[in-house]
Amino acid sequence: MKKTTTFLKPTNLYDEAIRRYQELLQLKQVKENAIAKAPPGKIRISHNKKHEQFYLREKKDEKSGEYISKSDVLKLKSYLQKSYDEKALKLINQEIAVLETFLKESNCFDEGKTKIPKRHFVDNSPQTQSNHFAESPTQLQANHFTENPTKTQANHGAENPQLQANHINEVKKSINLSHPVARIQQIYSSYPEEAKKYINPIDMSDEDYVKQWLDIPYNGKEISEYMTCYETNRKEKVRSKSELNIANALAVKGIPYKYECPLLLKNGFTIYPDFTVLNVKERRVKYWEHRGMMDDKDYAKNAVSRIKTYVNNGYYLGIDLIITEETSSSPLGTDEIDAVIKKYF
Repeated sequence: MKKTTTFLKPTNLYDEAIRRYQELLQLKQVKENAIAKAPPGKIRISHNKKHEQFYLREKKDEKSGEYISKSDVLKLKSYLQKSYDEKALKLINQEIAVLETFLKESNCFDEGKTKIPKRHFVDNSPQTQSNHFAESPTQLQANHFTENPTKTQANHGAENPQLQANHINEVKKSINLSHPVARIQQIYSSYPEEAKKYINPIDMSDEDYVKQWLDIPYNGKEISEYMTCYETNRKEKVRSKSELNIANALAVKGIPYKYECPLLLKNGFTIYPDFTVLNVKERRVKYWEHRGMMDDKDYAKNAVSRIKTYVNNGYYLGIDLIITEETSSSPLGTDEIDAVIKKYF
């Protein structure tokens, strides 16, 4: 009788726990130093129907506090960041304690010498940084990713479709807030929108991340009024029926995207990918190019050159770049679009 063997799948659980532990130790020191240097007192946020007001309590027994004008940006930043850091530090310490117990029981510590796990060192490589649980707003802006700030004026994110909001709410409901990562993310979510712009969080929820990404303004490629165009469910103008189907499919599935968002290349030249799509789970974008006239020789030649441009700038097919194609006799089907979305997002 043939023996059946079941193997456990490979796991990087312990390496990931060590990485997270080391990262938290670094953050703990950073936040402790920041809180120690912060001015005394605490900020109070008063919620009104239309907006928020901020007050400084310099003494514990103060009920209201001194009003902080919104023109005093430095003071608001200082006290709101301090408020956030104090809450974050509490959860950081709790998670450190949990991980420390786990790693000790897993024999990952060099007992009696140091609290840093043995055989492992803090990794500050770009790859480790890119795998951080969440990016700061500065990193988020940078990762949007090679857009040219001088060319980004119109705010695409101001228009969030209801389908997008419904999808995000469903994701949010599925999060177990007892999970330490979700609890840290929830700190930033708990602040009103007017206060969030003054805070640099260590992590944020998918909902907040998507909103910040969509709110980064940009100028798309101009479509001439004399050209045939199609209007998407989001009231955007696109250049072809297939692009219309792609845009609507992404919107229906609640996947954040930007149409013809500028991408700045190494040589300073700007191109406009058909779609810049955010993979929320991975916290990174993919560029989706649809090549709609592949039976035209000149068009096909330019399409091949376009791929070379992407590769030369560090964007690779199947990783950073998605390609769909069609000819006049073989149009792109909606089933193909759905399959691509399922595969990559």
